[in-house]
Amino acid sequence: MFRKLLDTRADHGALAGRVVLGAILLPHGFQHALGLFGGYGFSGTLGWMTDTLGFPAPLAALAIVTELLAPFALMLGLGGRLAALGAIGLMAGAASTHAANGFFMNW
Repeated sequence: MFRKLLDTRADHGALAGRVVLGAILLPHGFQHALGLFGGYGFSGTLGWMTDTLGFPAPLAALAIVTELLAPFALMLGLGGRLAALGAIGLMAGAASTHAANGFFMNW
């Protein structure tokens, strides 16, 4: 079961999809985890998630780390299903909090 979750198919269409999705998600992770592209970095994002959104700190930290690592995993084909599951959860949450501001909050 765990092996199937981490398995990634050697399919050109799936590769293209993973690379494009990873490239789209990566700047968001860079903003939240590293403070690039006008983001607040790890500590600023953690404070926003815990203080403003009310997330528990361990879950907020896990979300930030997932935002940074899942795009790389998708693009490299490492644990594609697991990375995609993490990305789905993150983007569902992000869509609910960022919808009024667009793709990046600082634009």
